[in-house]
Amino acid sequence: MNLRDSSFSKLLLPLVTLTFIYSVGLVVLASRGVSAPDGSNLFWRFAFGLFMVRWATIDRRARSFSVPFEFDAFVFFGWVLVIPYYLLKTRGPRGLISAMGFWALSITPSLASQVVLLTRGK
Repeated sequence: MNLRDSSFSKLLLPLVTLTFIYSVGLVVLASRGVSAPDGSNLFWRFAFGLFMVRWATIDRRARSFSVPFEFDAFVFFGWVLVIPYYLLKTRGPRGLISAMGFWALSITPSLASQVVLLTRGK
């Protein structure tokens, strides 16, 4: 595995772990009929954004991809659009498959808790 391949997965494990932990927490709360605290979603979005920035920084340095100095801010505030663009530029059309993976990670906690709420017997 070369540096370019390892950079893609270097911070992917912490991002997946964060998603898993938050998903489990929301599912446990939903299964007990308790709503999540108000700040938890805000904290989730903030932490997810920081992990996305860190991953993008490592990946672009490994690929020697030149971006403006405010690219990290663009990723943090608009990763939903910026990361697919970045992946398309660095990996071609197959990069959009990776972008779909990031989108899926971002909605997994909410989706998991909603499924539990819908299937929970009252």
